[in-house]
Amino acid sequence: MKIYEIEAGEKAPISAQNEKFINMISTECSDALAAMQQSKKFLYRGIDYEVPAAFHGRPRNNRDALHSSRYIQNDFNAVMTTYGFATNRANCIFCTGNKSITNAYGYPYIIFPKNGFSLLWSPKVLDLFAAESVTDSVQNAANSENKLGAADAFVKHYGYTDNNLSQAIDSGKEIMISGEYYAFTAQPFRYTYQAVKHPNFEAIFSSAFNIPTHSSVNSGY
Repeated sequence: MKIYEIEAGEKAPISAQNEKFINMISTECSDALAAMQQSKKFLYRGIDYEVPAAFHGRPRNNRDALHSSRYIQNDFNAVMTTYGFATNRANCIFCTGNKSITNAYGYPYIIFPKNGFSLLWSPKVLDLFAAESVTDSVQNAANSENKLGAADAFVKHYGYTDNNLSQAIDSGKEIMISGEYYAFTAQPFRYTYQAVKHPNFEAIFSSAFNIPTHSSVNSGY
């Protein structure tokens, strides 16, 4: 199935039979799929606004902080760029292997990053803005006169890495993903302005890829 080139920040609806979805993911998302099969968990994202049940997405290149400090986000991005990471909070989507966490952010979607994606995560940081000690540290690093040394110390202290998606999924921590991706609702029946029923993609993919499903109760977003 041919997908046209999408722009940064765009979410283009996709439609196909389940078999075509499975073949598409197996071929175009084989790296991420292998990580999910190894961890035996899907990669999830919570979305609190109306988007299609299945879509082809790409993060914005200049995402602003919506519910957190823009200044801290900018400091974090500066530190990660100084260290040499390609992914930061301005050019990513936020995902997790913990489905229940997505309830705080909206409806759960299964995310399949396309081959060539980049990631960034820390085994010590559940959410950058959930721990004041982390935000204080990143601000100190960004404002240090020795920016390279401070960035190196910050990254090593918190274990930030752009490797091993399988471990990142297992950790249940915040995972930043940059690059194109496919997204499928993990909630086959939900209420918006009216009741909407969608295919049970989670069950379909669980059977096709041998990845167990994990229950999640939506918080009402």
